[in-house]
Amino acid sequence: MWGVYAHHKGVLAAGVIVAGLFLGINNTLITEAVMGAAPVERGTASAAYSFVRFSGGAIAPWLAGKLGEEINVQIPFYVGAFAVLLAVGVLATGWKPLSHLRIPANHSAVEAQALTTADA
Repeated sequence: MWGVYAHHKGVLAAGVIVAGLFLGINNTLITEAVMGAAPVERGTASAAYSFVRFSGGAIAPWLAGKLGEEINVQIPFYVGAFAVLLAVGVLATGWKPLSHLRIPANHSAVEAQALTTADA
């Protein structure tokens, strides 16, 4: 959508706000999934995940600027959409390492009662 309306500032502003809402929720969910699926200790997994996120955050603005200046102002949005589709494909095919995250932990009635009493 942003690629089509790249020349309309109102659409871009509204899109940034809506995307920000989803990005915040998604960041929390993905971080928890990565921490739970990593075969290394939590600190190491967190450092590696942060490195990947911040590397993308450093490259993306530069790349978007270059693509927008040298090719077309709409191209960065299409590249971003392609990256999202690629990520969905990776998650759809690589779900097995994350499958244990779908199974809720077994908790006893005694534990539930203890937590409920502690919260009161």
